[in-house]
Amino acid sequence: MSNLLFKTRFKGTDIGSPVAAGSAVKFPVTGANEGYDWACAGLNADNVNIQLISNDSVVTPTNYLDFGNATLIPVTNAELAGYYGNAIHMELKDTGLAGSHHANVGWGGQNMLIIQRIANGTNPLPPVMTDLYMTSTFKLPATFYGSGMEAGNPGGRADTTLWQFKTGGHVVAGQVTYQGDLRFVGQLTKNSSGGLEIKVHADNNANGPWTGNPDLWEYSAPVPSNFDINGYNQIEIFVHRHATAGVVKVAVNGVVVHNLSGLVLMGPGNYDIGRIFACPVYTGANLGLETIDFAKLKYFDGIPGGSVLL
Repeated sequence: MSNLLFKTRFKGTDIGSPVAAGSAVKFPVTGANEGYDWACAGLNADNVNIQLISNDSVVTPTNYLDFGNATLIPVTNAELAGYYGNAIHMELKDTGLAGSHHANVGWGGQNMLIIQRIANGTNPLPPVMTDLYMTSTFKLPATFYGSGMEAGNPGGRADTTLWQFKTGGHVVAGQVTYQGDLRFVGQLTKNSSGGLEIKVHADNNANGPWTGNPDLWEYSAPVPSNFDINGYNQIEIFVHRHATAGVVKVAVNGVVVHNLSGLVLMGPGNYDIGRIFACPVYTGANLGLETIDFAKLKYFDGIPGGSVLL
């Protein structure tokens, strides 16, 4: 039996004014919805924020609109039947400069909702999270599915990340840090024939000393026929973390697209999930604007009843 860890309709939740965070700004996400308070006590996280980063320049509270924004927008019953709440609208602009701030990366910027379980100095560490299920609905602009998904074209990448987590807890100079040893990513991608796919993969790139590693594994599968390029789609992802017997299950709009087992889902340091990223927006150093709207965010410590992933 699974337990609900967190859910929100983003109703009454406030995205506050951005504050400086190094080379980025962070929008503090606060407020209470449906009895589940930010910052995600059920996920043992004491810090939730939307972080906007650009490699084009240092993003500050006074210039951030040049690079992107995050706002709450209403969702109509016609868009999501029976849902009464808001969506988070995230946008990211890119002037096309890759690596002018972080010279070792090729993306131009990122904007994401971060649930942080392990940060620099976290003590004690949160309980180990072995199983995690996430569901949300997302909507992308129709242009995204056209030329916007072609790699190298202005305004788009050949993929968009729907959910990811990174481990944390690597000790540096005697102190726990946010650095980890494993990253899991679930993406919507476009293959060479133009078909939309859900890709899942894992590697050791979690901001720790294990960098430049290739994927530990990678699998792609077509989106189901009920995928709606003009509206909201539901994504469900379940992960069971294990060094050799990891499990990943994914469904889109009630159709199972991945049911994988025997996976490496632990890094060389056996670190726990440190940061959870919901529907991040990335740019690939291409001119233009990228956006995503997402709502109905829920987390469980296992697959809930009624899910097709059971």
